[in-house]
Amino acid sequence: MTDTKRLAFSIIQFLHDQLQSGYLSSDAQESLEVAVQCLETAFEVSTDDQSLAVPVTLPEIFASATAKFPAQSQANNNTAPSSPTEEQRAEAERLKTDGEFRDQNSLQLQVPVGSEPVGSTESV
Repeated sequence: MTDTKRLAFSIIQFLHDQLQSGYLSSDAQESLEVAVQCLETAFEVSTDDQSLAVPVTLPEIFASATAKFPAQSQANNNTAPSSPTEEQRAEAERLKTDGEFRDQNSLQLQVPVGSEPVGSTESV
């Protein structure tokens, strides 16, 4: 549990640093404050307990880890999905129509015993 508490402590430290950065809206700050309180309660840690501190910050650990796995270029991440082909559109329309047909038929089959279907022309 000690490593888990140390990780939670590091996360809480990171969140405190974000709160101090001044880049967050008041709503975001309030949300982070609640998150910090929840983490402190859930993991029974306090930022006062410096015995849980590690010599490297989470952003430093993250930077080191991500340096080994460079991010894909922004061009690859921001490409819009291609439009569906005419064949894909036709297949989607066929499936939609088939689904609507099945829904209508299943509604007709769900008439309770002893009652008439809606729209029945039989008189009682």
